[in-house]
Amino acid sequence: MPVYQNQHLTRDAMDSSRSNDVAEDGESNAEAGSGVVALSPNSFLGTSSGFPLAKLLKSAISTSDDPSRIGRSTSKGIISFAPHLTTPYETGVQRGPLMSSPGADMPTDEVGRKLIDAYYFRVHPKHPFLSRKKIIRLHNARANLVPAHKVPPSSTENRADLCDYAILHLVYAIGGRYLQLTPDNKHASPSEHYASALADAETIFAVQSLENLDAMLLISIYQLRSPTGPGIWWIIGTTMRHCIDCGLHRRSNNISALLDQRRKRIFWTTYLLERSVARTMGRPHSPSDRDIDVDLPANIDDSIETESGVVAALAEAKTKPTQLTPLTAAIHIFRLQQLESKISNTVCRVDKPVSSINPRKIAAFRAALEEWKCNIPITKDYCAREKHPYVTHDYHMTQYHKALVLLFLPFLPSLTPTQPEFHQVAYSAGQICQLYKHLYDDQTYISFSLLALHANFVAGLVLVYCFCMDPSIFNAKFSSDIRACSTLLYTISERWPAARKVRNAFDRLVSVTVEGEYDRQSRRPRPNTTGGSERLETEQSLGDEADWASGGRAHESIWDSFGMALGDYQINAETWMQDSIFQAMEAFPSED
Repeated sequence: MPVYQNQHLTRDAMDSSRSNDVAEDGESNAEAGSGVVALSPNSFLGTSSGFPLAKLLKSAISTSDDPSRIGRSTSKGIISFAPHLTTPYETGVQRGPLMSSPGADMPTDEVGRKLIDAYYFRVHPKHPFLSRKKIIRLHNARANLVPAHKVPPSSTENRADLCDYAILHLVYAIGGRYLQLTPDNKHASPSEHYASALADAETIFAVQSLENLDAMLLISIYQLRSPTGPGIWWIIGTTMRHCIDCGLHRRSNNISALLDQRRKRIFWTTYLLERSVARTMGRPHSPSDRDIDVDLPANIDDSIETESGVVAALAEAKTKPTQLTPLTAAIHIFRLQQLESKISNTVCRVDKPVSSINPRKIAAFRAALEEWKCNIPITKDYCAREKHPYVTHDYHMTQYHKALVLLFLPFLPSLTPTQPEFHQVAYSAGQICQLYKHLYDDQTYISFSLLALHANFVAGLVLVYCFCMDPSIFNAKFSSDIRACSTLLYTISERWPAARKVRNAFDRLVSVTVEGEYDRQSRRPRPNTTGGSERLETEQSLGDEADWASGGRAHESIWDSFGMALGDYQINAETWMQDSIFQAMEAFPSED
């Protein structure tokens, strides 16, 4: 059958966002309007991005209420929310605004505090870089804050304060994005607060300071949960480059302990986001881990904002290394990101086939992941007291299983049902779906993000593939895993209508594979088998002979099943891991 002609260029995708292909006449409206990543016909999207997710999410993120606006806007690495906005990476091509929101007034004290509380309850435990005390001070002084673009050039206003207006509105916008999903939401639209903040985007991207990095990180976090907007990969990549320009990736010996901890929290939050987004896109990250020597933030209470207080807390942390603080969970996730970065560099590479990877390296990564899992902080009492969803054991286990899928995904086409790794990846994919569903069900209100949508869809595809390879894995748990994936995709699509294409594609695939096979098998006697997932407790070792890494593809017929299920989207068994999440979307017409 015909194969999907995947396009790859070796040049950096950031360069493509700055080059003249931004203005090429042949650029399609869908490419110009994509709201997550700077795409063009020759954009690079690679291995870790997953199976047919590209076109599925490209439309999901780029869909706008006004289709005619898509052709006038762009995500080519240019922020185009505010009229006449330019950035250091502007190409000179005239842009139209991507959002027509007029901006928001400052909220009342009660509403503002609700928005701030939502931010610090839902976002800060994962991304602990922004001082709550500072935001409360800004909120209390909100009537006196002036947008940076309205400050006279001759003003003696402290340049460090120029981002305060934007930072406060961005916190309101992110908090509102969560509260927007509650039935009794009566607050201003998050997009209005975001538009107010982006009026100062030129200042945000023009000055290198910690305050500017705060604002850039907030923009990235908002965009992860926004159905439209500029390229998240470009934004977080630019933030990382600003971090490097400021030297945050290197150790600093001659600065105060207070400033040192702040710099570390900003850098490692940027690292977490940049690595996560890069893997989702299947793109390279920067900088290399070999160029980073700054330590992780100290496990201390981040509400301490005096030099003497930080020094005392650092001394106490040395005597109590396992103490639980508001930073404990985030620090452990930072460690996992470091490990996942090494995994990605080893198994998701284009210069060597996976068959050339030494199986001992895979075994070492597996052992490191097991060690990380064993060291997950015991936060039961802390969770009962603070009730933060991102410090729970379930959240950490979700990240653990995502890392295992990342490790084995490139080898999946060469695995056979007789190998324990085959059942491990199927089990981990099912756990991703179950744990995400549990986390979402357990929250007071539900959010969505590109990363969650991507992780669940990839996990669902892995489950379907493994079933096609070995129908005997179908049992009550497998069925529950498929339902969990479908339910979560439905839940996200209810709040993010453009994600319905993802949901519809998955339902279509399940219908013609899992359900079709089950219907056929149910009509005739079938031996009572148990799925491989129940055998995992005794299959922790890779063994001395890892023939699954040989790179053989003895299961070409499976790809025919996917091809029939996905219709116009044609699958190449040699490149399915390189087919990006943003190139699969156009194959599926909208059904809603």
